[in-house]
Amino acid sequence: MNTKYLKIAAELFFALLMVFTFFIFPLHQIKMSNAAGETVNFIDLKPYYTHQEAIDYFKTLNAEGRQIHRLVTGKIDMMYPFVYGGLLMLILFSLIRKIIPKFKYLVVCPLLIMLLDFCENFNTLGMLKSYPSITSFQTTIGSTFTFFKWIALVMTLLLVLSLSLVYIYYFYKNRSKNV
Repeated sequence: MNTKYLKIAAELFFALLMVFTFFIFPLHQIKMSNAAGETVNFIDLKPYYTHQEAIDYFKTLNAEGRQIHRLVTGKIDMMYPFVYGGLLMLILFSLIRKIIPKFKYLVVCPLLIMLLDFCENFNTLGMLKSYPSITSFQTTIGSTFTFFKWIALVMTLLLVLSLSLVYIYYFYKNRSKNV
């Protein structure tokens, strides 16, 4: 892949990530909080939640807040994995092809995060539809998807960090040989 196009794609994904992270999600979080009459965050930002915590959370949101949550989860949060997943794959591709091309299969690590995020979103939509009769099974499954999504994200970010450090090491090592 041409480095110029890789850079443009990465910049585009990064810009989209910033828009989602600092504008779209916070805007809807504020709307949801206003509807609830208190500050609330999206349930999938917690690393884990219990059945009672989920019930209390959706009760706190009230009907208007749940409608906002449904919109965000069903539309906006279904696009978000493509944004952060695309960016992470581009970063991994860029680092791996320069350092360890034989491990190019690691580029697909973000797909696990994306899959878990989609499963979590569909489960959250199911809980919103079932409310107030959310089952313990729904919350256990949803919380499990959420927990493993965060674990997969942390592991992928550690991989990116490790590869970045290796790249920096080789860059300076080769640069000092040429001086």
